[in-house]
Amino acid sequence: MKHFPCSPLVRQALLSALHTSRRRFLAGIVLAGLTGATSGQGAVWTVDDTGGADFIDIQEAVDAASDGDLILVREGCYSALTISGKSLTIQADAPPGTVEILNPFFITGEAISVSSITVGQQVVLRGLTTFIVAFTENEIASGVSDCDGPVLFEDCQLVNVSGIALEIDNAASVTLQRCTVDAGLDQYDAFINEYLQRTALTVTDAKVFLHETTVQGSLGPDAQQQIFGPVSPPGAGGIGILAASNVQLSAFGSTITGGAGGSGTVDFCFDGRDGGDAIRCDATCTVRLRDTLAQAGTGGAGGPGCGLADGVDGIDLNGPPASFETLTGTAHEFEITSPVRESENVTITYTGAPGDLAFLAVSDSLRPGFYLPARQSVLHMGPFLQILSLGPLPASGTRQLNILVPDLGTGVEALTFVCQMALLDSGGALSLTGPSSVIYLDQGL
Repeated sequence: MKHFPCSPLVRQALLSALHTSRRRFLAGIVLAGLTGATSGQGAVWTVDDTGGADFIDIQEAVDAASDGDLILVREGCYSALTISGKSLTIQADAPPGTVEILNPFFITGEAISVSSITVGQQVVLRGLTTFIVAFTENEIASGVSDCDGPVLFEDCQLVNVSGIALEIDNAASVTLQRCTVDAGLDQYDAFINEYLQRTALTVTDAKVFLHETTVQGSLGPDAQQQIFGPVSPPGAGGIGILAASNVQLSAFGSTITGGAGGSGTVDFCFDGRDGGDAIRCDATCTVRLRDTLAQAGTGGAGGPGCGLADGVDGIDLNGPPASFETLTGTAHEFEITSPVRESENVTITYTGAPGDLAFLAVSDSLRPGFYLPARQSVLHMGPFLQILSLGPLPASGTRQLNILVPDLGTGVEALTFVCQMALLDSGGALSLTGPSSVIYLDQGL
C-alpha cells in the first residue's frame, strides 16, 4: 500500500487539534488525516461457511484476491488455506476462537501456509484458530517459508494436538502478537510403541518476534494401556522453541515452556521421561528476552515401587551462553480492537508505568521487524502517517480509550492500519510495544 504524506492543511489541523479534547482529536483528525491512504486499499471480500457472503471458504477468497485486498471471515469452520506471493489481510469478523481452520484426521498438509511473500508485500492474519489432530509423524499446523516481506499473526491460536504447531523457515520477519502456539500432547506411534515428542515452534534461517505470546511444547503422557495394542511407555516433554540455525528470536512479555515428561504411573513399571527444554539453539542463534518466562518441563516420576529412575528436568535456555541476552525493563501491553464499523467504538488498551507518556504511531503498512538496541524494542511499522500524543498513564498503569469511529466517507469500504505504542518514562527512556492491526469498516459490510 502507498504511503500517504500529510498535506499542509492536515499538518495545520494537527497543530490546532492539540488544543482540543483527546477523543475528538483521535476520532476526527486521525480518520480525516488518514482517509487519503485508501488510495492503496484493495477490495474487501467476505467469507461465511453458511452462505450469504462472497465465498463459503477462505481459500476461495484467497484465490480471487489481489495484492492489498482484505478478507473478512465470519464465524465458522474452514478448510486449510495457502497464501503464496500475495499481500493480504485476513481478519476474523467474529468473536475470539470462533473462526476455526481445521485439518481433519489423516489429512496431511498445513492448516495455514504462507510462502513467497516478496519485499513490499505483507501478510496479516488476525483472530484465526487452527486445530489439528493428525497421525502422521511430521504433521505441521501452520508454516511460513521463503518470505522476504513481513508476516504478522495477531490474536491467533495455533494448536496441533499431535505435532508441530508452527514452523518458520527462511523468513525475514514473522511476528506473533497475543498468540498461542501449542503442540498439545506427544503423538503415539503404534509401529514403534512409543510417544514422539513435539516441538511447538521450530525456526530456521529467520527473524521471529514474540509479543504477549504463549508457546508450549508437547506434554509427555504417562505410561498407559493402548486400546488396540500393548502398554505404551511414558512420553518425553516437547521443546517450546527449537532454533535450528541462523535464527534471531526476540520475545517480549511472553511465556515459553517445555512440556513435562510422562511418569511410569502406579500400574506400570517404566522410567520417568525427561522434560522438554523451553528454548534450544542447535546452531547459530541470537535470543533476546524481555520480561519473558522461559521455563523447561519437569521430568516425570519413575513407576512407584519399581525402583526406576525419574526423568531429568529440561533446560530453560539450552545452547551456547552467548546466544542468550536478557533485556532489562518491563514489556508493555497494547491492543486495538478490530474490525470496527462506522458508529461503533474502537477500544485502545495499553499499559506502562504510572506517569509514562504514551504516543500512538500509525502506519498503513508493516515493515520487517527491526531491533533497536538502545530502546530494547522492535520497530514493526512502515512509514508513519501520524504520531499521536495520548498523555501520561494514570496511577493504575493501564489506560483504555473508547473512541467513536465516524463515517469513512463516500465510496470507502475499509481503512487498514498498523499501530505501535511508544512509551516515554520519567528518565527519558523510550520503548515500543508490539504491533496491532486495526480495520475500520463501512457500516454496510
